[in-house]
Amino acid sequence: MALVGCAAAAAGARHEVNDAVRYALAGLDAVAGVALCVYSFLFPVLLVSLLFEGVGAGIVTSLLATGFGVGGGVLCLIIAAGERRLAARPCEFCGRVHGRSPESRLDQALGWAFAGA
Repeated sequence: MALVGCAAAAAGARHEVNDAVRYALAGLDAVAGVALCVYSFLFPVLLVSLLFEGVGAGIVTSLLATGFGVGGGVLCLIIAAGERRLAARPCEFCGRVHGRSPESRLDQALGWAFAGA
């Protein structure tokens, strides 16, 4: 699933796709990234066991598998954030999404921002 999501995001980078497809890719990559990170939740435990038990073939193999799972999950989450940002259509010059936030520090922030604070 992660490979499909990342490959689709790479193909979408070369071709012009609409916002709905970008949001779908962001959702797919986010789900894949979270799934890989949950799969690799024993990575810190394996690192600690490597310190106390020593180096063994089974521990090294498990450490590599969970380490690549964590790396792949973080990569998928980064790609998902990038796809979501592209779907919001930011300004090419400043990178902000105009119309959704105050344009300068002198403008008043939106009401939901005050409620959330």
